[in-house]
Order: sequence, then structure tokens, then C-alpha cells
Amino acid sequence: MAQYDALLTVCFGTADPERFDRCFAAVHRRAAAQGTYRMALLAVMSEHVRAALTAGGREVFSPQGALDILSRRGMHRVLVRSLFLSEGVEWERLHALCTEQSGRFERLDLTPPLLCGDSAACAAALDSLFPPQPGGAVLLYGHGREAGENTPYLRLLSHLRARGRSDLFLALMHGRPDAGSAIKMMRDQGIAQVRLVFFMLCTGHHAREALAPNGVAEQLRRAGIRTQVVDCELGGCPQFQQLFCRPQNSGNICFDNEK
Repeated sequence: MAQYDALLTVCFGTADPERFDRCFAAVHRRAAAQGTYRMALLAVMSEHVRAALTAGGREVFSPQGALDILSRRGMHRVLVRSLFLSEGVEWERLHALCTEQSGRFERLDLTPPLLCGDSAACAAALDSLFPPQPGGAVLLYGHGREAGENTPYLRLLSHLRARGRSDLFLALMHGRPDAGSAIKMMRDQGIAQVRLVFFMLCTGHHAREALAPNGVAEQLRRAGIRTQVVDCELGGCPQFQQLFCRPQNSGNICFDNEK
């Protein structure tokens, strides 16, 4: 297992300081406590979120700013731990930044998004968090992406099916499977009640969109499916915090400049 001088945890973030602490800072603290790092920094991808948190009196770094600090402080071997569930625009930005900045360090490792690195463990955590209920189903409502395939999400669904969870469905805000196709599958199977779970580290404005008029919750009810919205943010769940803190060296993207 590689030894690192420093840890840099990177998230998209949320402007709500309580949610930020609960869903992102808590994961960072847990990851930092499990290593022997000389420095551990938490960075936020979103410029809007950084501005909002800074206005509230917090010191918030951008990924570039954090890498600058680590380089100036003589950190040679850095682990960048990404707090993303799947690939997307923000992950691609972070990967590009690490590629560009890797020459400043002897070794820079970047952990992949959770569903790209260990979707089987993610399925096991979901199986434990949301046990089956007679006559009901669970709808995981995730972010997804329009461009490209949502393969990591589909891989997760395959692992859940392998665990016998035919009651667990997936819908994405962007791309497929979308809410309409998931609702049709549930109706075809005669499902009358569902627990709506936001498959996101932090619910924030995406949850508000889902609960707004014509959002997924209303679509479920219009389809005659009784809907219970589950108050659960995955970033605040110890099971998911531990998933992001697990050693993932075999799947890390390594920018190794050691001679």
C-alpha cells in the first residue's frame, strides 16, 4: 500500500454549512484520521459553493489552491480522494487538473468515483441500509449524465439484482434510466408503494427539484404509487463514509513521477 505525505479530499460541495459538515467534511475527517498524513486538506469544486461558505466565515480551498499549498509545503506524495458517486463533468475537471499538476509531485494518486471503483460494496451498503419490505419497493433517484452511458449506475443495479433485490429500482435526473421508465417497470410489476431514496451524497437543491410540482415524487403519486420520501443523505451515513475511506489503491489513477 502506498504511503502518502498528504491527503486532499475533493467534493462538489453544498452552500448549506450544516449539510456541508454532515455530508462532506465528516467524510474528510474520517479519511484523514485513518492515515498518517502530514497534511490533510478539503477542497470544493464549485466556485459558487466556495463563495457562499467563505462569506459565512469558513476557509475553503479550490482543488488548484489546495495543490498549490501542498506543493509549497513540500508534500511529495499526495492522495487525492474524490467524493463523487459516478463519472461526470466535475470528475472530468478534477482528473484533468490532476493530470496537469502531477509533475509538481513525486506521486499523485486520484481515487475513482465510488461506482467506478467499488460498485459491489456500494450495493452491499444499500442492501443493508434499505432492507426489503413486503409489498413495497425502493426507488434510488440519482444524478446521472446526459452525455455518454450511465454504465456505473447500471453496474450497481446489476450487483443489487445479484443480491436478490428485485424490489430496488433506479431512476436518474439526467440520462437513462429516467423516472418514466422506472415508474413503468414498477407499475408493470404491480408495485403499490415505494420508498424514494435520493442516491446522492447531499440532497440539497436536487431533492427540492424532485419534490417540486411535476417532480419524480408527484409522478409516482400520479401513477398510483404511494410514496414515502426517505430522509437520508448518503454522505452522512457511516456506511457510505467508510466506503469513501476504504483503501482503493488497486483502482487509483496514479501519476507517478518518482525516479
